[in-house]
Amino acid sequence: MSQFHSNIAPKPFTFTPATQADIPRLTHIHLVTLAEDPPAQIKFPSAENFAAAVSSMLEKQIGDPNWRIMKAVDEETGEIGSWASWLTHDASDSHPKPDPRPEEEGNGEDNNGKGEDEGNFNSYPASAPIS
Repeated sequence: MSQFHSNIAPKPFTFTPATQADIPRLTHIHLVTLAEDPPAQIKFPSAENFAAAVSSMLEKQIGDPNWRIMKAVDEETGEIGSWASWLTHDASDSHPKPDPRPEEEGNGEDNNGKGEDEGNFNSYPASAPIS
């Protein structure tokens, strides 16, 4: 059995809630991460549209008590290296809520007059409640 050995010490990161001031860096990280993602390329053919959708999503989520947006900050450089987000639910949230996502094109329902490349960003992940 071989083990991985490295002479490089891991960098220390601090995890803290993201703020509105972090949105440009969080957006950049998201775009770089999904630059080669085929579904993202189809939905957002231009980087400008993708960046606008991600920024808009983060502006709505940061500060919303139902969302947790955390950033990983390199303690040596102070630079944000990564981030994560999740939607929280509490135990009293036992009844289903209407789906706030825009309706998908082609399913016979209204898409609010927006084309696929006009900011219809799915910012509501399908996930089970966190307890």
